[in-house]
Amino acid sequence: MGRGLGIRSLVTLMVVTPLVAAVALMLGLLIITSRRISEELGSEVVANATADISAETERYLASAIRTSELYARRVERGTLPTKGLRAWELPMLDDLVVSRRVDSICFANMEGETTWILRGPGGRLELGRVSGPGPNEAFEFEISPSGVVSTEPLRQYQFIASERPWWKAAMSSPIPLWTPVYFWFGQKGGAISTGTGYTRTINGPDGKPVGALVIDVTLEALSKFLKTLPVTEEGEVYIVDQEGLIVAASHGAVVSQAGERLELQASDGP
Repeated sequence: MGRGLGIRSLVTLMVVTPLVAAVALMLGLLIITSRRISEELGSEVVANATADISAETERYLASAIRTSELYARRVERGTLPTKGLRAWELPMLDDLVVSRRVDSICFANMEGETTWILRGPGGRLELGRVSGPGPNEAFEFEISPSGVVSTEPLRQYQFIASERPWWKAAMSSPIPLWTPVYFWFGQKGGAISTGTGYTRTINGPDGKPVGALVIDVTLEALSKFLKTLPVTEEGEVYIVDQEGLIVAASHGAVVSQAGERLELQASDGP
């Protein structure tokens, strides 16, 4: 028979074994607690960052709201006409040049006459004219920051203001509102010609509706804005709508190469 355990060995086992179990339990608790604390801290960091980004985005979009209020007041005072809209062109040009957070200003009266200025490819300013009434053709011209309009149109196409999403949204709401994201031309488009607009019914000096106004912000511009936020130095920011489609992204595309909007899982961001 082998020798039995000495008294010193028994004492060692009796003392050390429970101590090892206790240490293991404490380590387990520390790991669980640390993980919980890390998750809570992580959630708090994300929540704070989200709140900051939301506030910054609201400030960015406030430019469109202020611009909309400005034009509503101009029409109500009678300083801008509701027919013969050439008088709108220089004020729109000035506001678009000064406010880099607005990408398009567009007004259409009840007869279908429409005017707009928008930011095109490469920052080019484009002026649109639709004589109305009815489905008359739209003519778009390049316009310089100083107000010189090109003699030859950039493009020509059919345009009916009353069929546009922003017009329908304005006419169906008693208050100004942001439209769902829509394409400026047709059913598809790039990030530079896809956006959301702050739209409203415009009343004349007599208080009666005379048309609708929309101030647009494009997906491209909003994405560029997100890239300037400090949080994007360590992470990525995505804004999605209620349909789960990307509105803006600090990394990656917001529309496909085919000109279709992307779901978040389809983003090329890591």
